[in-house]
Amino acid sequence: QGDRIADIRAEDGAVAWESWQKSRHPLVVLDLDMPKVGGREVLEWVRQNPTTAQLPVIVFTATTGEGLEAELMGAGADDYIRKPLDPARFTARVKAALRRAAV
Repeated sequence: QGDRIADIRAEDGAVAWESWQKSRHPLVVLDLDMPKVGGREVLEWVRQNPTTAQLPVIVFTATTGEGLEAELMGAGADDYIRKPLDPARFTARVKAALRRAAV
């Protein structure tokens, strides 16, 4: 494990949810703009399922809008990262979310 972050990608939110259910990784990074089923819906599924309700979720998106970050955090996201990606910042936020989840 160490500093390795598993990179499992899915073409849409439904596939992402299925992939997580098979892998059971300790954290989910969601893009809001996925086809078919978007990140908001997947976040809702995660928070409504007793098995995953405490799973750390980071929203990673290029979507902008006034109040978007507050909306997503209110919906249960543990963190919000705007694109473009800064690898060091992203890794630090993932590690912080995993530390908080271990408490």
